[in-house]
Amino acid sequence: MQFNEVSGMKGTKDGQGYDSDWNCRNSLFQYNYSHDNDGGFMLICTDGGTKMPWNIGNTGTIIRYNISQNDGARLFNISGPVRGVQIYNNDFYVGASMDILAILHGNWGGDWAEDVRFQNNIFYVDGRVRYDFGGSRNNVFDSNIFSGNHANPPADPHALTQNPLLVKPAGGGAGRETLDGYKLAAGSPCIGAGTIISDNGGAGFLG
Repeated sequence: MQFNEVSGMKGTKDGQGYDSDWNCRNSLFQYNYSHDNDGGFMLICTDGGTKMPWNIGNTGTIIRYNISQNDGARLFNISGPVRGVQIYNNDFYVGASMDILAILHGNWGGDWAEDVRFQNNIFYVDGRVRYDFGGSRNNVFDSNIFSGNHANPPADPHALTQNPLLVKPAGGGAGRETLDGYKLAAGSPCIGAGTIISDNGGAGFLG
């Protein structure tokens, strides 16, 4: 799933811009733009309660090089026994009037996610965000930027909390061509600060 723009989704029972759902395996979401969706940016889920041969679960989702602006409710809703998710090199902007969950874990079917990795992401918050990991296991955060008001940020051994110095955050409108404001300005603390990720696709959203 790439080069898409999704906005204006209504409702918070789902209502996300993008969804790696039940029985998805090795799904790749990259170079997408998401904004102003009531349910948030991304749903990753699978039903842990259906014990049938065709319930193969959700494994190996990769989410990289996406931009989310003013998505509501929660940026990520991760529910059920999801496994092996990689989330890296994304930009998330949360507007000044917003108070949302950055990450919400649930236990669809009675089980929780395991092995979800967040690396090299920019969480730029002018409002406020919170984190709810429930009973999920082995969440890994490395080299992310948590700028602004994070009520209970996760442990990240190489986290930065400075302003990332984006050229014009929140400047996106309708159309992917409106996103030049998410470039890094000269002197940004993000430059050279990330961790190396193998097989990373080679280029960010803006090249």
